[in-house]
Amino acid sequence: MKILGLDFDNTLTNYDRLFYETAKDLKLIPDHINPNKVVIRNFLRSKNMEEDFTFLQGKVYGLRIAEADQAKGMFNALLDIQKNGYKLKIISHKTKYPIKGDKYDLHKGALNWLIKNNFFGKNGLNLKTDDIFFEVTKELKIQRIKDENCDVFIDDLPEILENIDTNVEKVLYSPRGKNKNGNFKCMEHWDDLKLILRLF
Repeated sequence: MKILGLDFDNTLTNYDRLFYETAKDLKLIPDHINPNKVVIRNFLRSKNMEEDFTFLQGKVYGLRIAEADQAKGMFNALLDIQKNGYKLKIISHKTKYPIKGDKYDLHKGALNWLIKNNFFGKNGLNLKTDDIFFEVTKELKIQRIKDENCDVFIDDLPEILENIDTNVEKVLYSPRGKNKNGNFKCMEHWDDLKLILRLF
């Protein structure tokens, strides 16, 4: 059985709407800002409000993570992949608590999101808790990908893919088609996963 490793934040999840709503609630952005995490981050940085963005991240990933959307098409794509003989492992770089703001347990919040979105249900993805790893540094995440013998790994960050073993098939999840790199495959839509993995 092949093992498909999955990043969590911005790969399984889509935070665009939630970042926009939370930033509006905190009165950090004007109405006209595009509801997009990267656009909001760049706007706050342009206003020398980097610390406000860090605080905003803590709110989204901690207090409000249960409200986060699934990446479009993700869940059904993973159900299909399981039927094609893949075992799923979620391996994420996630600090235990936010860098700034209230001390939310980010690991517990992410786990609760997975429960809410039927990752553990028998009529869902039927994962076990020992299929889930939240590592506090990128280095530990990269080591975990190796230790779990992932055959394929999907991540939205090129710098993670660039640093995992060459024997791992690397898939960049890039819904806006950015950050394309010849060293790994680019997946703009979860519906394309079976094609990328040559499963027909």
